Amino acid sequence: MALFTDPVAQLIVTDPDTSDEWKWTSPGFAFLTGLSMNYEMGARVPVITASFEIPYDDGLKMFRQPSPFKQGNLVEARIGYATGPWTPWAGGFLNAGGNGLALDANGVSGQIQIQGVAESYGYTIDETVLQSAGHDPIKILTTLANGMGLKAAISNGASAALNEFKLVAGYRGKAIRKQTFDFMSSILNLSYWEAIKKISSDWHLACWIGPEAGSTDPARNLFVYTQAEVSKGYDVDTNIRTYMVRGVIDEQSLLYPCFSWSPDGSTLPAWLASEPDAASHGVTAVVVDSDSGELVEESVAPAEQQTAIYGVVTNNEPTDVEAGGLKNDESKGDGSKGAHISPPFSGGGKTKLKAQLQNRQEQGNAAQQGIITAMGMADERPGNLCRLLGAGDIFDGTYLVRKLTHIYAPGSWDMTLGVLRQGSVLKTGAQEETSEGQVPVA
Repeated sequence: MALFTDPVAQLIVTDPDTSDEWKWTSPGFAFLTGLSMNYEMGARVPVITASFEIPYDDGLKMFRQPSPFKQGNLVEARIGYATGPWTPWAGGFLNAGGNGLALDANGVSGQIQIQGVAESYGYTIDETVLQSAGHDPIKILTTLANGMGLKAAISNGASAALNEFKLVAGYRGKAIRKQTFDFMSSILNLSYWEAIKKISSDWHLACWIGPEAGSTDPARNLFVYTQAEVSKGYDVDTNIRTYMVRGVIDEQSLLYPCFSWSPDGSTLPAWLASEPDAASHGVTAVVVDSDSGELVEESVAPAEQQTAIYGVVTNNEPTDVEAGGLKNDESKGDGSKGAHISPPFSGGGKTKLKAQLQNRQEQGNAAQQGIITAMGMADERPGNLCRLLGAGDIFDGTYLVRKLTHIYAPGSWDMTLGVLRQGSVLKTGAQEETSEGQVPVA
């Protein structure tokens, strides 16, 4: 079918200081021998890896000024089919210069990696920058984005969160937010991108570089959103795509071949074990919030599970865990169950703790996670649901796409999906479909 033939990769490199630009399209630009883009749900900042094989004379020119491999250059990439469609543009600043490339008598070979934005890109924050932005987090973000050659796009939710910042009279540079902390001095001497990440982290925001919605132009924007807005941005596809082992392309029913299915993290016999990890019944943890010094308790459990066990935030349960909770606390003399307090963790309160517990519970569910390999699909993305068929009763079902990697080589475009089961099938006995995880049926 024409739609799934002749895959094409595009890479655009721009020097923000000189405006020099390099536009490479493979397979027409034979030196670009591979391109991959790795996304994770919630991150919105892909890791881009590009591979090159360049003849000696041409490669030597690229190691002179102006050079496409200069640290701080803006790199933008996408993959598509000759007749369309294309993935959205992914972009970032080259953070390792020419690292990963080798020059020998045959020419230049190797690969470069762009992890969102250069860790050391551009200038560092000084008091002049803070004064020009009026010590205002929103204006600071805008100033830093402009300094990196980007346009700041700050959502309403992020703006509302940042507006919680208030200067304390007589203590310029301090903020009142649930507590007072020295915000301004904490970003002094950081690089522009490190400062942007620091501000986003302090207010529990997400930031990434990308194109405007619906735009086919490369990424020239710095987006700052709340985590909730990011989650809503991953709209679940109402027309769920099905990947079938030994399947064929049937666009009418959204059916596409699954090249391979690999259960994650174990050998097949272990996946067929008769008993799930106790954490699959749910996890409750009590932790010390290092910011406030207060105890924070949170539980995560399937809807059908009456009581979660007590556990720790890490992957190991305390030694006195039983299926129904901790062993009785004999010191109390009333037969009540004890509580295991996990080590302190850094801030975030119940929201952060719940996310960690959800991850702990997911790890306790057998036959829940794995990797689907299929042909490249431009509109697939983390947050979508998909179906797997042809892998047997244990593994067939609906999955949430949490990670996505597009892999291009001349003549091929494959895609790997890191997926999590949405509703599971017990390995033995009765079956129960849930939204949270695996639940034994009485």
